[in-house]
Amino acid sequence: NTQEQMVAFLLPMWLYAVFCDAHVAGVLGIVYVVFRLAYPILWSTNGQFTVLVEISTQPCYAVQYWFLVSLLYRAIFGEVLRPSTPWLWPVYIIVAHVGFMALSWGGLGCLLATVNKSGFKRAGHY
Repeated sequence: NTQEQMVAFLLPMWLYAVFCDAHVAGVLGIVYVVFRLAYPILWSTNGQFTVLVEISTQPCYAVQYWFLVSLLYRAIFGEVLRPSTPWLWPVYIIVAHVGFMALSWGGLGCLLATVNKSGFKRAGHY
């Protein structure tokens, strides 16, 4: 699992370091690695995937989505997205995580459902 997530993590982290904030990229990179190191430990507690593994997985996704949302924000508005106080970092990261999930999975899911429905209507299987 770590290898399959490597490109999805490293590329946005490097881009975030170059275009937004190298220090924050480094700190969030450490957060990502710590949670990623917990993955095999949490997996091995039951010998299979359980909800316990999500304790490691979701923070890693949150870091990845923060990088992506911040890069998109920078590309659109030309400014670096950052909280006004350090205590707001978790809030910003959670909002970016939930927002990215809702837009990407929800938006893409609706689009694919529409395409599938129209394809099956034409084929007479709907």
